[in-house]
Formats: sequence, C-alpha cells, structure tokens
Amino acid sequence: MFRADALGDTTLAVLPGGTANLLAGTLGVESLDHGIELSDTGEARPLDVGVAEGAAGESTEPFLVSCIAGLPANASTDTSGELKERFGTLAFLLTGARETVAFDGLDVRVASPTTTWAGEATCVLVGNARKFVEEGGQADMEDGEFDVVVVERMPASGMAVEAAVHRLLGEGTEGVTHFRAGELHVAADGDEPITFSRDGEVATHERLDFRALPGALDVRVGDDYVPHPE
Repeated sequence: MFRADALGDTTLAVLPGGTANLLAGTLGVESLDHGIELSDTGEARPLDVGVAEGAAGESTEPFLVSCIAGLPANASTDTSGELKERFGTLAFLLTGARETVAFDGLDVRVASPTTTWAGEATCVLVGNARKFVEEGGQADMEDGEFDVVVVERMPASGMAVEAAVHRLLGEGTEGVTHFRAGELHVAADGDEPITFSRDGEVATHERLDFRALPGALDVRVGDDYVPHPE
C-alpha cells in the first residue's frame, strides 16, 4: 500500500495470527473472529505510519509497531521457529538472555531536531505503536511522533537487574535516554553496520532516516483501543 501510494485510500483490518500479536493487542483486537468482525463493524481511526529510509539506492520501508536496533533486534534474528512454536513470546526472552552475554554493543549516533545522542548503546528503540519506558505498552499512534529510547551499553549482569527494575516497577533507570520526535536519524558511528528489526523484518544498514506520517492510514480498532494513552 505504501509503495502504491495508497495508504490514504485504504482501510486496514488486523487479524491476529502471529506469535505475539502486539499490533492486534494494541488495537483492541482480541481474537481472529473478533478481528474478522471488526473488519466490517470496527471504528476506523487515522493512525500514524512510520517510514525508515536507508542510504541512496536502498528501499524506503514503512512500519506500524516499532523499529529496533541492537540487542532486541539480534534476539529477534536468532529466535528459531522451533523456539517460537514451543514457547511463544517466551522464546524471545530465552534468546535475548543468551544473546546478552555475547552482544558487543552498538557504536551509534542518534539525532532528532531536539536531541542528539552518540556513544556505545545496548539498543535503540523507535516505537510508533509501542513505548518502552516506565511500564511500556501502547504509545500514542495519533500524535505524529515516535517514542524513542536509547539504552547505554552496560555489563550483562547489571543490565539484567536494571531492565527488571525499569520494566516491572516503572522507576527511572540510569543510562536510558527517552524522547519523542517526528523525525529521527540513526547511524553507525563505527565500522560495523547496524542490524535493525522493523516490525520483525530484519535488515542491515549504515544509517536509517525515520519520519512519521501523521494519520496516514485508517485502521479498524476495537473498544479497548486507547487513542491517546498517558
């Protein structure tokens, strides 16, 4: 739809048939049958679409949930189909724990019109439907901005403790930079390119330029969808 310049001419209905169904859950789609029902009766909300553009000659790709770089992207890449079948979403945690010990970190530069960060990071998280700080969960998909988090590189044991406190208790965590932006640039600051996972599609780039397309796509939502979460 994006490549056909048809986002504005289309209403999308999401049917949950994957491992985690993050987007369906965010949109208030409870089951496959519920998704089919909503495709005809659900309210259509104009939601933001994220776009990630690589260097010259690389394709420009859209995303709805998130684009991540670093440890979470590596975990997504290395999680086998067998693990997903046996453990569901737990498979990503199992792979992530294994990856944590070996991950070397990212030499990365992140820049928006208001915020610049450069250094060695564990991960860079660019959320459109997802936020990654405090309790996590749904980001505002109708504000024309990304929810951006940069987690500084830290020892594996320390990172596990910090992540548990930050995720479960919602307390502020040192080494985590959080901001919102309608456009963003993420570039390798060393010799190694960066592996990105864009809504689960994995690719390697020297640089990605992000921009939000406000209200670009009408999407059917359920009663549990929150237009402007706090």
